Amino acid sequence: MELMVVMTIIGIVSLLVVPEMRGSFESARLRSSARKVVNAINLAAVRASTRNLPHRVHIDPVQGRLTLEAGNGGEGEGFAPVTDISGAVFQLNDTIRIQSRRIEPENLSSMPQAPLLPQEDEETAVDRDQLISFYPDGSADAAEILLMDRQGFQLVLKVNPITARVRVTEGKKL
Repeated sequence: MELMVVMTIIGIVSLLVVPEMRGSFESARLRSSARKVVNAINLAAVRASTRNLPHRVHIDPVQGRLTLEAGNGGEGEGFAPVTDISGAVFQLNDTIRIQSRRIEPENLSSMPQAPLLPQEDEETAVDRDQLISFYPDGSADAAEILLMDRQGFQLVLKVNPITARVRVTEGKKL
């Protein structure tokens, strides 16, 4: 009889704890994905300063992938994926959705506009919101990146255009 009571108590406690554990696991995936995005941004900012070439992070929301690209400098216009280092492609967990949007300078309060980059032709044009550029002077495009898990929890990453640093805040649950 005592064994049945103990087994019943264990069953009830596990029914209460297991859903909470699942939420913790999802939260860990979301935070891990945020660290990957911050690492990609930091790598682009550092390479832009040290190589004296503009770099950018290309965010592919369909594939859940971030790719580091370097400006061609004097070799013509445009960007090409970075291939001289490992880890220039950051793959997010497939349960995490990513969205990004650039914040235009007129929406910023007295922040200087970053230098202009060569324009891409229409065939290779990508949605501007999926590209965050980093410049040799240490500045970047102002942008917000939203990461969301399957349960609707969100993290918002904001790129400061003056310092190219990222601030992570928790978003609202949908």
